[in-house]
Amino acid sequence: NAASVRVDADSWIDYLQIGKVDGEWKILNVLWELRPEVKVKMMERQQ
Repeated sequence: NAASVRVDADSWIDYLQIGKVDGEWKILNVLWELRPEVKVKMMERQQ
């Protein structure tokens, strides 16, 4: 068994790939990205 999960947080979005290993769900991989509005704020601070 395998699944993909999206987690929406305040500042970012996580994409988890999970799989069942020995009868238990395990996180196999995580990708994340900042929300677009957070990216803009961070870039404005750097200038």
